[in-house]
Amino acid sequence: MYAAPPVATQLPTGSAVVGGAATVSQAGAVMQINQATPRAAINWQTFNVGSAATVNIAQPNASSVLLNRVLDTNASQIFGKVNANGQVFLVNPNGVYFAPSASVNVGSFLATTANISTADFMAGLSTFSAGGATGSIINDGNLTAALGGYIALLAPSVINNGVVIAQMGTVALAAGNVYELQFAGNTLSNVQVSASAVDAFVSNGNAIYAPGGLIILSAQAAHQIQGGVIGNTGVLDATGMTNSGGVIRLTASSTINVGGVIKADAAPNSVGNGGKVDIIADLTNSNSKTNVTGTITAKGGDLGGNGGQVDTSGAHVDVAETASVNTLAKNGTSGSWTLDPDGYVIAATGGDMTGAQVTSALTTNGIVTIASTNGTNPTNTSGNVDVNDNITWNNNQLVLTATKSVNVNAQLAVSGTGSLAINTAAANPAAPEVGLNYGLNSAGFYGSTTFTQSGAGYLTINGLGYTVVNTLAQVQNINANLNLNYALGASLDASATATWNLDIPSGFYAGFIPVGSVAAPLNGHFEGLGNTISNLYVTPVTSAAAVGFIGSVGTAPNLIENIGLIGGTVGRAFGGATPSSAQSGFLLGEGAAVVVRNSYATGNVIGGAHSGGLVGEMAIGAIYGSYATGAVTGGGDSFGGLLGFMSTGSIANSYATGNVDGGANTGGLVGQYSSGTVKNVYATGNVNGAANTGGLVGYYTSGTLGIAYATGNVTGAANVGGLVGAKTSGTVTSTYATGTVGGASGISGLIGGGDQTFITDSFSTGVVPGATILPSSYNTPYGSLSSNYYVPADGSTPYLIPLATTVYVTPDNMSQIYNGLAFSGTGTSTFSAPVVNPVGTLVYTIPALTDVGTSVISVSGYTGSQKYNYVYKTGTLSVTPATLTVTANNATKVYGAATPTLSNTITGYKNGENISVVTGSATPTTTTTVASGVGGSVLVATPGNLASGNYVFTYANGTLNITPAALSVTTDASTKVYGAALPTFSSTVVGLVNGDTTSAPTYTSTGSASSA
Repeated sequence: MYAAPPVATQLPTGSAVVGGAATVSQAGAVMQINQATPRAAINWQTFNVGSAATVNIAQPNASSVLLNRVLDTNASQIFGKVNANGQVFLVNPNGVYFAPSASVNVGSFLATTANISTADFMAGLSTFSAGGATGSIINDGNLTAALGGYIALLAPSVINNGVVIAQMGTVALAAGNVYELQFAGNTLSNVQVSASAVDAFVSNGNAIYAPGGLIILSAQAAHQIQGGVIGNTGVLDATGMTNSGGVIRLTASSTINVGGVIKADAAPNSVGNGGKVDIIADLTNSNSKTNVTGTITAKGGDLGGNGGQVDTSGAHVDVAETASVNTLAKNGTSGSWTLDPDGYVIAATGGDMTGAQVTSALTTNGIVTIASTNGTNPTNTSGNVDVNDNITWNNNQLVLTATKSVNVNAQLAVSGTGSLAINTAAANPAAPEVGLNYGLNSAGFYGSTTFTQSGAGYLTINGLGYTVVNTLAQVQNINANLNLNYALGASLDASATATWNLDIPSGFYAGFIPVGSVAAPLNGHFEGLGNTISNLYVTPVTSAAAVGFIGSVGTAPNLIENIGLIGGTVGRAFGGATPSSAQSGFLLGEGAAVVVRNSYATGNVIGGAHSGGLVGEMAIGAIYGSYATGAVTGGGDSFGGLLGFMSTGSIANSYATGNVDGGANTGGLVGQYSSGTVKNVYATGNVNGAANTGGLVGYYTSGTLGIAYATGNVTGAANVGGLVGAKTSGTVTSTYATGTVGGASGISGLIGGGDQTFITDSFSTGVVPGATILPSSYNTPYGSLSSNYYVPADGSTPYLIPLATTVYVTPDNMSQIYNGLAFSGTGTSTFSAPVVNPVGTLVYTIPALTDVGTSVISVSGYTGSQKYNYVYKTGTLSVTPATLTVTANNATKVYGAATPTLSNTITGYKNGENISVVTGSATPTTTTTVASGVGGSVLVATPGNLASGNYVFTYANGTLNITPAALSVTTDASTKVYGAALPTFSSTVVGLVNGDTTSAPTYTSTGSASSA
């Protein structure tokens, strides 16, 4: 607690030397402490310094340390001066207050509410324990350390509204339980802070300067939501003194609010490097947050040197429109800004940062890195980086790093010397769902990356360099070097390929030559970047194997992803025994080991054996998140709307809608797979084949088929099923088929021939005519279907929820400025995909939040429909502080008089509140003295230690008017003899102050020499 301010001449009282050797003496308002040993400890009954008092401490050298332990039940108040040439520790568990008039000039200085035993101190230890102390350290004055020294303020609550300076040294403001000062030689290099049981708070509202040095702000508490908070609205400046910038480190267990100005620039007109700024809210706390609203710079020197590094981390990192980060170097390599959350969303609204902000950041930083940290939090975006807003840049590098996936649902446009690096969890046959995803739906891509430049050096993905191709000629020329990774840098119209490569004898055009062949496959990755190739014609003049945009890939694990092929044709019908090319697929003819992700084709395929609408044949591989809508026709076995043949692998989250017409082992999605998993898939096209023909799968030997359906009509010979033509073994679960089925034998609404066991949670509804019809004992009654289904109340056909379009319903964030009333509002939501004719009504749960803070908005209410699977997320309700205006009340004084008692008026209270909601006090300051002349001078409204949970403060100055002092001038009586000349007159002046004088007045008299 704070007692009344000390009298002007107050000095510390009740000294007792308890360690080392020191003497204390006093002369008037000056105290002299002489320390005789390298370390000394003094216990004080009180330690207060009045505004006109001074404490001088003489120490053996700059390495000497004096511990001052205060036994008072009140906080120490420093209004005057403390001077020392060494290190001074001031320990008071009740707190320390430095008034605006305070001036501390020392070698180094530590003020803390935590304690250290005399024995530990004398032994050279520097660990302080709070021991339940709850006092605060508040600085409104000026604290200055010597060159290379330090200022450390350690308490559960540390507030700086003054000025702290440590040139080439360290300033540390820390809140927690145990503080360990760590030194490198005589330099304070770190303060290790352990979490406190009470809330920890550190605030800087004015200025902290450590030119070329180190600034530490740390708040650590056990409570994960509101426990450890740092706020900066002032200046943190570690600009280099003569060369490179220093280091600024902010760490908190909960929240860091980064406003004001933070600078770690190289010294002006130097060749120094920019410094380092680390702003890290505890990444192990899923509720931690870093809010960036101010300016951060770590620029290189004007004459040379590189830019510095800025790191803003936390489970959540929010960057406001007002934020600015600059690590440029005029004559060196620009620096970097890293955002390191647990997941990140770039969006025009409702995200953590807008695309415009990223674009701007790429003009002021050499590298901008957005990196998710761990992905252990089960929320939807944890571990992902989602780009939902456009970003455009023409120099510098954008790095997107995710522990799971990078999802691009907007347009990235790169030009000039700009570059892009993407790092994700590696997609592979066992985990094809993670990686780089461009927004894709049935209408095509709604996210992409384009490059105006081509060649190498502009794109890396998971550490691999990609060669960018953005013209048809460059794409075709990939065949000149099949051992590189390639990326499509622009969407292309390939209509011209219809008349490429004329075969004169036949008069046919071969069109585009597939990238790679069986003899010379592509031994690299192909990244589409969400771009498309329209009207591509791959029409070989003679029958060949491996026909498609990419003909063949090699045995090394290869990745083909994020490419769309619109319209056009792959293949040609030749007639005869081999009517067309085997292993034909619009995207890929065949692959020994390949993952195809997030890609689609809409053109028709004419092929031979092992042909599909997207991929012809896979030996080992996976297809994930892809689709094909074109018709697949030809002759031979193993035809599929998506994939012709797979030996081992998986198909997931994929579909086909085109009609399929082939031979044996023909399916609406896949013709044949020998082993693996097919899940979350469907096919809607009609299927016509020979033996083993199914609406979804023609034939599979073993594996798992689950969460799948087929709706097309199916016609074949033996073994014809609405879902599967035939299976040898394996499980089928959560599947259904609705198409009409016809064939010669082995006909079933679900599975035609072969093994009829291990079929669960499945049904068929299609018409099955014919003489030989297999039993439908697998038909599960609707009422017994699993939770994978939505079962309409009207008895209509159930549908599989995982195959419905997933729509994320996110309540829009809401806010109000504190008004003393509970929040009341109507909710709205943002949808991740369009919703047509929703069933039900959204119901919002919006907390009636009154005080400043945040709370969760939730929503629910839409019921299922056959098109949508709703996933409800949460929004945030924020109540932000209202503003109180602190106005210095005008005052008047007479010239020469003392300054009157000054006061403030606080206005702006809400809902009838008054001064009772404000803690602390503030007094206007003035430079006026008793000697100040007549006129007006400014009364400066200062923050003092004012605080209020629901308000912030602005300040309005007042005026101190100085009026003239009154003088009394009395003319002294005089006499003269008649006829004599007038005597010399004189007068008495009363009221002069400050040693002022006045010139003699002019006298007049009605008398004359002849007057009596």
